[in-house]
Amino acid sequence: MKNVFIFILCLLCVFASAQDFKITGSITDSQNGNAISGAIVSVLNSQLGTVSDTDGTYTLYASSGKYEVGVSHVSYASQKMDIMVEGSDSSLDFQLVTHVFALNEVIVTGAVKQEIPLLKVPFSITQLNELETKSLRLWNVCDMSALSANVHAVNAGAAEGINFSIRGIGALNFDPSVVTYIDGVNQFDIYNNLDFLHNIASIEILKGPQGTLFGRNAMGGVINITSKQPDNVLRAEAESTFGNFNLQRYNVFLGGPIIKDKLFFTLGGLFADRDGYFTNTFDGSNFDDTRNGGGTLSLKYQVSDNWSLTLMGKRYERRIDGYLPFAANDSLAFANPFETQQDAVGKTKNNQNQAALTARYTGNKLNFTTVFAYQDRDYVLENVDVDFTAADFNTYSLGMRGISNNSHVLTNELTFSNPAGSEQFKWIAGSYAFWQDAPANDIIRSGEDAVIIDPTAPNQIIGLRDGTNRGIALFGQITYRPTEKIELSGGIRYDYEKRELTSQTDFAQGDNPPITITPEQTRETDFSAFSPRVSISWFASENINLYASYTRGYRVGGINPTDNPDFIGYDPETSDNFEVGVKKDLVDKKLHLGLSTFYINRANIQSGVFEPGSNGLRFATLSNGNGRNIGFEINTGYLLLKRLRLRYDFGYLEAKYTRLEAPDYTTGDNRTLKNKTVIQSPEFTSNLAVSYAHPFEVRSQYLTINAYAQLTTIGEQFFDFDNEISQSAYTLLNTRIGALMKGIGLYFWAQNLTDERYLAFVPFTGSAVSLLGNPRTYGLSMSYNLN
Repeated sequence: MKNVFIFILCLLCVFASAQDFKITGSITDSQNGNAISGAIVSVLNSQLGTVSDTDGTYTLYASSGKYEVGVSHVSYASQKMDIMVEGSDSSLDFQLVTHVFALNEVIVTGAVKQEIPLLKVPFSITQLNELETKSLRLWNVCDMSALSANVHAVNAGAAEGINFSIRGIGALNFDPSVVTYIDGVNQFDIYNNLDFLHNIASIEILKGPQGTLFGRNAMGGVINITSKQPDNVLRAEAESTFGNFNLQRYNVFLGGPIIKDKLFFTLGGLFADRDGYFTNTFDGSNFDDTRNGGGTLSLKYQVSDNWSLTLMGKRYERRIDGYLPFAANDSLAFANPFETQQDAVGKTKNNQNQAALTARYTGNKLNFTTVFAYQDRDYVLENVDVDFTAADFNTYSLGMRGISNNSHVLTNELTFSNPAGSEQFKWIAGSYAFWQDAPANDIIRSGEDAVIIDPTAPNQIIGLRDGTNRGIALFGQITYRPTEKIELSGGIRYDYEKRELTSQTDFAQGDNPPITITPEQTRETDFSAFSPRVSISWFASENINLYASYTRGYRVGGINPTDNPDFIGYDPETSDNFEVGVKKDLVDKKLHLGLSTFYINRANIQSGVFEPGSNGLRFATLSNGNGRNIGFEINTGYLLLKRLRLRYDFGYLEAKYTRLEAPDYTTGDNRTLKNKTVIQSPEFTSNLAVSYAHPFEVRSQYLTINAYAQLTTIGEQFFDFDNEISQSAYTLLNTRIGALMKGIGLYFWAQNLTDERYLAFVPFTGSAVSLLGNPRTYGLSMSYNLN
């Protein structure tokens, strides 16, 4: 291994040798011609970058080639321009336009794991920048539901278990169908993916399978989240928020150079606390009280113009008192909104640590990145009432004293790609490896009132389980432009994964010591898959991209902790996906229009069910169906007037099970269903966002008034296989209004302003219990921004 590393290092050093030429220019305000200092100037897909000085000028160095140069500043819309360096010094000037007068030149990083203009991506993708995340008041991932067409965030009442569904492909078990990456690190499973967000630089929603570059479980797409990164610009931000339900939220961020041009840092912290939205009528107490907090620290060392090392560490904690605030059924949920009746108040503890070391090299012949990441999670549920009544029937606990319930994940991704300046031929290739240890030791307790259905009650069934997963993947993708107007792309990935589960079941009655009813046994299985992608783009003009693509989706299979031979294992899920679309910039780039249509054929759809005869307490995954999804999407961004901008996304979806083998909880047998709508797949999503900003000059300073409104409609969706429990279309209104002067902001906001009542979740496993969506919340935020 050491020799391999030395060989790679020597190879990169050889590639680094080339003559550099100077790129100089100025950055000015397009309205008054004033110089703009502190603007970040960077060459895409390289580490070439600088900050404009006090007179608005900058200097870069690059070898011969064609480059894309981007400029960004907190007060101006970002821009991108191309430049050809041909054996001599060059110049490139930028005239920036303030945010209120122009749309950003959108550059995305997740599409091909390289920086690329949004218009050139041959599939549907949505990006939200830092300013938009603040305007939308995106504090958790559930707030992202329907922000992009056919994107739905499913909140099952467990804040750590939020799942995304994109184009009707969601997860009905614990392996996600939409993968979340944060700062280049795969969050691996739904419980490693905490729902709260802070200090975000951008969020990218990649639609359709992304397995070629992102691997296992990216069947529906990828949520790619990037935090604010260490750089040469000194930044400081602080925000405090107070609202109803005794909400308190504090967020801080500090970043900048420790040694100019050499060593940089970012430091962020978050603390949030609120009372529960629900009342437990059993004892009159608050239910679902939530407290979370944590922090991040990143250090970046610029070893040379070509080499950098970035070390990132994160620590987050969440506590919930009153877990799963379900009503006994949907009728009670609406008749007695935000009330639950539970004799046991379940509590959760979720402690997470993450660390990642990224080494990056960008040269004249080759780019190279490797990311080593470690994640661990201590996740405990204590005494959760799973009958959701005042009776002492059943409680569930995950984790127990004296037995570790910590999960650990180690990952490494290695990528090689073309250098900046490559235009006609682009490529990326690499490998990915992981190891996961995921124990899940639990206790199902039957209480005194359960004796009417279980003569041995009260008792405990103790499940001792330890799962180990490991895998490796190789991938590559090539993009070729035979002409200025045609671009061809093709890629493939090979994944191999081995899963192992050791399990044992004990039984305890009263104060008697536990006895083993299922001896320890170990089961193994392995899976492999090829995930190809091909696409073609026709650039009819500089501002139009017509594209078509085919991709193969893959979600890994697994092992269930059961002795029932019908439920022991489940197969991988696959899909064939076809997409045709067009992207176009109009009206001097003041209007962005995207249209796409898709067809998806699915096989071995994975669904979570309860085993018949287990009283709804044993969860298992089945590969129990096939299906097809069809639909279309519209997304637009329009600078309607100088200070008024609109963003509208609409998606239509028809997602059907062509065949589904579903358990019959009455007879205990299976039954075959056909042409049923896929669970948790809204018929349509619609999101209209309107923002207005107006600056006023006050004593040589500018006071900017900001107003924002978001109207989101989510179409009818079903919660059960038989399509008998549903939620009709509903609309949510979110607003934010405030003022900003000299970096000090004051904002009033409201979520679900009309206090709409709707079902957010009903378990798809045969239970009738139901959860209402969040009620109206409102508050006041005060912020300070050094920039």
